[in-house]
Amino acid sequence: NNTRRTDETNPANPRLNNKFGHVIRWDEGTSATDFTWDIFVFGSPANGDADTNRSGLNELNQFASPDGLAFDGRGILWIQTDNGA
Repeated sequence: NNTRRTDETNPANPRLNNKFGHVIRWDEGTSATDFTWDIFVFGSPANGDADTNRSGLNELNQFASPDGLAFDGRGILWIQTDNGA
């Protein structure tokens, strides 16, 4: 979605020029029509500045361009990326 970036931020896209992406987590309410959400993790290189590396990632867990999610049999969340590295 790089071509759809804007010069404005909003609650779901709080970083300008967000080339590393992020994962939004949602929690369904008691009905089928309501939910809450927050940003689960921001993608960033380990050496990103404070505004870029808002999740405090390091060399062991840095990532960019989240593209898919899957849970394994243990309930561990795996984040697929497409950053081309």
